[in-house]
This record gives sequence, structure tokens and C-alpha cells, in this order.
Amino acid sequence: MYRKASDDFSPTAFTTPIAGQLANLNLKRKKDNRIFIAFLLISLVVHLLVLFYQNQKSITLRAAPISQAPLSLKINMRKPVIIPQKKPLPKVVKKNPFKKREKIKKEELVKKPVKKEVAEQPVPTTPQTTTKAFDSVIANYVQPHYPRMAIRRGLTGIVTLTLWIKDNGQVDRVELTKSSGHKSLDHSALEAVKRWQFKNLVASHGHEQSQIYKVEKRIVYKIN
Repeated sequence: MYRKASDDFSPTAFTTPIAGQLANLNLKRKKDNRIFIAFLLISLVVHLLVLFYQNQKSITLRAAPISQAPLSLKINMRKPVIIPQKKPLPKVVKKNPFKKREKIKKEELVKKPVKKEVAEQPVPTTPQTTTKAFDSVIANYVQPHYPRMAIRRGLTGIVTLTLWIKDNGQVDRVELTKSSGHKSLDHSALEAVKRWQFKNLVASHGHEQSQIYKVEKRIVYKIN
């Protein structure tokens, strides 16, 4: 009739109803959480749609003034009339005949200066002497020296000298009548002429009295 205490007591008999209640509560909470999340998502989507709609309206309202009326195109099938352009006539430049005459006159007036021809024909780099008299009676002729520096520098010119000759043929004195323009050429000519020796002029011309003869010499310095 009586049961054992060990058989009657079981801890599950006391815990099973409480565990079931807790499980039910957890399920309800999960459902409520899901519903809340779903509500939040729906409200978020609705807000986004409202914002998108408002933006589209503002865009269309702003773009409305830009819209233009429909364009109408008219096509003209007629060929365009080409108007020929008149070519400009070439300008006639009147020539002034007086200018040509003036140019011709100027060309006629401008003439190159005529170079004075020297009677003497000098030998290149060698001075040449000329005289009015006594050329045939020079006994000792000393060739005038052409200075090397003058040749390098291209110096040329004519030296005119006056000689006084004694009866015995010696040169008494020499005078520079006309310079060549270069001291080196003048000096070379003077030194050479001073050493000239003429023949006895008394015997040549038959003069008994002593006389001094005046002779003019020209020495040309020229480089060919």
C-alpha cells in the first residue's frame, strides 16, 4: 500500500513545469524581437521611399523651367542662288618718268676717278730710277734697297730727289724734293743715291771750268 520514499521523490516532478514556462517565455521574447525588427525594417523602407519620392519631385520641379518648346525644322528644297563675286580690277600704278631721268643723271655724274698713269714702269719689289740727263755717264750705280718691313706692310711710293754732281762725277749733295709718304723708302733712296759715281763730266762734255750739275732723279717703289 505504501511506496518507498525513494520511489516517490523525483526532482523532475518539481522542475518540469517551471522549465516549460521559461521556454515559453523565451519563445515569446524571440517572436517579439522578430516582430520589432520587422517593424523597424518596414519603417526604414517607408522612410527611404518617402525621401526618394521627395527628391524626385524636387528634381522634376527644378528641371521643369529648362524644358523647351518642341523645335520645328523647315527644309527648303530650293537650290541656293550663288551670286558671282566681282573680281577687283588690278590697280594701275602710274610710273613717274621723271625719277628715271633723275637716276640716269645721277649715274652719269658719278664717275670713277681716273688714276694718273705713272710714266715709269717699275720692276716688282725693285726700285727704278729715271733721269732727265747723264744716265749714260753713271759709272757706279748702287741699286736702292727695298726694305723688308716695307714689303711686308705693302708700302709703295715714288721718291723724287735732286742731285748736285761735281765735274769729277762725285755726288756733292742730295735733296729730298718730294717724299713717298714713308720714311723708310725715302731713307733707302737717299742712302743709295749718295753712293752713286758718275764719269768725269769735263771729259764727257768738254768744259774747262769747274761746274756743278743739277740732276733730278725719281725712284719708284712698287710691289707687283
